[in-house]
Amino acid sequence: MASEVLDIVIVGAGLSGISAARFYLDVHPESNVVVLEKDTSIGGPWGKSRMYPGFWSQSGIRMSGFSDVPFSVPKDAEVCNDIYEAKYVSDYLENYVDSHVYAEKPLRDRIRLDFAVGRITKALDIWIVEGEQDGASRSFKTKRLIVATGITSEPKMPILAGSSTFGGQILHQNDYGTFMTQPSSIAQKVAVIGAGKSAADAVYGLVKAGHEVHWIIRKSGDGPGAFTNPADNAKGPFLNDPELAATRMFATMSPGCFTQPNAWTRFLHGTSLGDKVLEGVFNGADEKCKKIGNFHGRPGALDGFEDLESNVKLFWVTGQFGLIQRPDFWDTVAPNVRVHSHDIARLENHKVVLKDGPSLPMDVIVCATGFRNDFSFFSAEQRIQLGLPHLRADDEAEASWRTLEATADKEVLQKYPKLATPPPVSLAPDSPSLNRITPNRLYNCILPITDHSIAFHGNIYGPNGFRIAEVQAIWTTALFDGIVQLPGKQAMQQDIAWVNAFNRRRYPTKGALGNFFHYDMMGYLDRLLGQVGLTSYRKGWWADLMYPLIASDLQGTTGEYLRKYRAKMEGERTDRALGVGGG
Repeated sequence: MASEVLDIVIVGAGLSGISAARFYLDVHPESNVVVLEKDTSIGGPWGKSRMYPGFWSQSGIRMSGFSDVPFSVPKDAEVCNDIYEAKYVSDYLENYVDSHVYAEKPLRDRIRLDFAVGRITKALDIWIVEGEQDGASRSFKTKRLIVATGITSEPKMPILAGSSTFGGQILHQNDYGTFMTQPSSIAQKVAVIGAGKSAADAVYGLVKAGHEVHWIIRKSGDGPGAFTNPADNAKGPFLNDPELAATRMFATMSPGCFTQPNAWTRFLHGTSLGDKVLEGVFNGADEKCKKIGNFHGRPGALDGFEDLESNVKLFWVTGQFGLIQRPDFWDTVAPNVRVHSHDIARLENHKVVLKDGPSLPMDVIVCATGFRNDFSFFSAEQRIQLGLPHLRADDEAEASWRTLEATADKEVLQKYPKLATPPPVSLAPDSPSLNRITPNRLYNCILPITDHSIAFHGNIYGPNGFRIAEVQAIWTTALFDGIVQLPGKQAMQQDIAWVNAFNRRRYPTKGALGNFFHYDMMGYLDRLLGQVGLTSYRKGWWADLMYPLIASDLQGTTGEYLRKYRAKMEGERTDRALGVGGG
């Protein structure tokens, strides 16, 4: 295998990797494509190995799945306003890779599970992906490479003084599913560290399993997350809040990174009356999240429960927020969970010692502390060349980038003056917002400026992973097919600087890496599909504006792509066979 040069190697078999393989093979069914996955199952965070009790989706049924195979759940499945248990995504993906067959070879047979990529290099225009599988070293060579490891692949563990002397189990949320499936005859004392949705899921599940639970939320961090209930949010044509957030109308409520201004957006973001309208909308949502748990008046709540009231500003996304799908969540947490708003001073033998707080006897610590975005299989020099986050001090071009970003920052504030006055925020010592680490410097958060044989998929945060994965797959296939007309190097640099400057201003606690698109997903998807030249997903100006982009809306894009570009692709293949052109 090491001597064979593949057409494409894809690293990662989550939503982004599966979608990238599927669309490319839809267009080029005879191509030799291999997908490498370090886990023992496909799906990334939706994989069978990462399922756990109480893990529910954050999007509804009609917002889920890929466009070519409708997503569904069993008729007897518990569903709350179209929101469902995550295990059904795992089942969907397993069936998906079996049902897609190209050149008599199912997509599943192109996936190499339990393959840990250790190093990626490039020589003579060929990428070499080296790793280990079943204890043996293996390598793959390829003309083109898609890195689809996403933003939930490398666990971020906190540095806890005294962890070597703790004596109990310390695990990351990544391994929570495995922990919860282990047989246990006795209840344990478990501390959950974290403030977001994963922490909330773990707290709820542990209580239901009979454990004594302590919820530790870092005092020096963003504070507790803001949570809402999908059962309260079915209005008009929307089955839940995530559907409302996936409309272009809602996108106008936020300063936009990719959308062109019009009279309506200039009113909202450039006038005092428009500002009052937005304050009313977002302040109302903030208050709703504060009231939903009845944090200061709930009967039977343990001491500390009131500390779960969030101060997250939803307009600015200053902290974690999400959906609490279980109707008894707060009734379960209030009388059973001890909440501690403290930093951790150190660990001792089966103890968690809190700063300015008590010492907590503990058996297990669950760190719901998120993930890193390190791309550790690339060298430091490669990360600079490719435009991945790296130390600013190591980059000879940093001064030039600083100038571009400073110019872009002025343009952002001129366009959106409100972004000059964010709320006060606190940042963790290792936060890239402290200017030690560069943001991503990828065009469209996908493509390095200087190497167009590699693409990065899933390297952004957005509210619907399925839509982002599918549209990125279309864009990159078009790029590799020579259909996307890229701007020049200077124009790409200016565009990247704009995105990064906007992100830093728009999302003060989360935008430092330039890939946080919580309110910018619709503009991002429209941009990518517009650059490919596809329009079949459009439903008419009113429906485009007021209705969410759901899975079935992209159903016609594959056929449109083939009808529009088949002749061009066949001509280029002929040229390459004859040795004409660059390929």
